[in-house]
Amino acid sequence: MNFESLKEFLLSKMKLSHIYQPLVIKTLVDAGGSATIRQLAITFLSHDESQILYYEKRLKEMPIRVLKNHGVIDKDGD
Repeated sequence: MNFESLKEFLLSKMKLSHIYQPLVIKTLVDAGGSATIRQLAITFLSHDESQILYYEKRLKEMPIRVLKNHGVIDKDGD
């Protein structure tokens, strides 16, 4: 799809009821027009606040606490 066709799609045809379509398009544009399903999934994950909060909690409960107790890392706030 050329630039003008993409612009027309974005302005008049794409529905913005969710982040999925714009995020796929942005990821493809940022990647030069091609991306794997895995690359797209990683991008989606990075925008999923519930998953970010889940992993923040998991990190605090297990690896950070254990590594801190063994003196491998220091923790200063978040």
